[in-house]
Amino acid sequence: MQGGYYAVNLTSEIVLISMNGIYPFYSNKIQQVNGTTLMLDWIRTVLADNAGKKFITETHVFPGNNYY
Repeated sequence: MQGGYYAVNLTSEIVLISMNGIYPFYSNKIQQVNGTTLMLDWIRTVLADNAGKKFITETHVFPGNNYY
């Protein structure tokens, strides 16, 4: 959850996906890559690993809300 996004299995058939709505993300200080790329790679993996399930998506920050 360090990137502000995560997935939780609510049931065996439903997955909650929470995404970080801040755009653009700041660089990941550990890996020195763009946070948006990390989240998109992560969500592709979550969707592929959970084929056939239903998803509920939400963001924990309003999309584009970047006050820095």
